[in-house]
Amino acid sequence: MVDQNTAAIVAMAWARTCGLPDDAFAAGSGRLYASTDGDAITVVRLLGRTIVHAPQWALEIAESYSDESLIETHGLLALAREHQPHATRVSSLMYADDYIADGSLEQARVTDDEQAVRDLLRRCAPDDADLDGLLAHEYRFVVLDEDDDPQAAAAYSARQDILADLTMVDAIDARGNGSLQVAAALAMHDALDAGLIPQLRVGVDDSHDLADSLGFTRLGTLATVLVGA
Repeated sequence: MVDQNTAAIVAMAWARTCGLPDDAFAAGSGRLYASTDGDAITVVRLLGRTIVHAPQWALEIAESYSDESLIETHGLLALAREHQPHATRVSSLMYADDYIADGSLEQARVTDDEQAVRDLLRRCAPDDADLDGLLAHEYRFVVLDEDDDPQAAAAYSARQDILADLTMVDAIDARGNGSLQVAAALAMHDALDAGLIPQLRVGVDDSHDLADSLGFTRLGTLATVLVGA
C-alpha cells in the first residue's frame, strides 16, 4: 500500500497534467472539466473524483454521461462517435513508493543499448512491440541472459518531475523466467532513487499479478481515446 502522502502527490501530478490547480482532486467534490486543443479525450478517476480533459465539444457532451460510463470503452466511444474515435484504452493507475527485496537484482546483466531494445522487440508479441514508445523513454533497462541475448526491458520517463511513467515488455520465449520482473524492479528502484513515484498503467482487463508482486497499488483509472476533427 502507498501512504496517504504519496497518493496526494500523485493527485497533484495529474492535476498539473490536466492544467488544473494542484489541489483539484482534494478540494470539494463533483466532476471537474479542463479544456484542451489536443486530439484526445482523457478521463482520470482518482481518489474518488473524476477529471475530464478534452476538447470543448467533448466536455459539453460528457456532462450527460456518468463517471462510470466515462471510464469504460463503450462510453468513450459513444461520447466521441461523431469524431472518428480510435485507440481507446482504459487502464488501472498503479503506484509504488517502496523498494522490494530481490537479491537477483544485483546479479542481473543489464544494458541500456538501443540495439538491444531493437533485438528484443523482434521477439515480442506484435501488440507489445512499440519500438518508438520504448526508445522514447529517458531511462532503459534491458535484462540479458548469459549469452547476452535480451530477455526483457523496462523503461521510464519523468512526468511533471514527480511520476516515473513505466513501460515494460518481454520476449515471447522468455516469459516466465523472471526477467520481466527483474527489469521492472530495476526501473522502479532507479525511479525511487531519483525521488520519483513509479507509475504503471495496466489494462483493466489484463493481469495485475506482476504489478502486485512489485508492490504497486491501484489508486485510480485512466481512460483515453484519440479523436479526429
